[in-house]
Amino acid sequence: MGKIYNLMVHMVDQEDKLVFQKKITALPLREAVIIENSIKYFDDPEPCMIHRSAVMKRIYMEIQDFFLSKLDQQSHCCLSWKEVPSEIRSYLELPKEVNYIEISQLA
Repeated sequence: MGKIYNLMVHMVDQEDKLVFQKKITALPLREAVIIENSIKYFDDPEPCMIHRSAVMKRIYMEIQDFFLSKLDQQSHCCLSWKEVPSEIRSYLELPKEVNYIEISQLA
């Protein structure tokens, strides 16, 4: 598996209020997605900590790969939430509707 980069994610709602600001590895994942992927990769519907951790890392890597592709040669970018692929949006357990997302690469 690849490296997890130091990316900061800011999600903002329709009223331009910060939904949250977290490192990529702190994004809240849906439990159903973790279980689904644990079954897919390990045939384990009740993942132990090792399987759970491996599944979460794979999901974070997929999210990160998308964000890094948008950063390109920049250290910061802003995207409409609709620009984020629906599969990646479906991974996240968000407290409210997101309007746009800012991604920045920390030193």
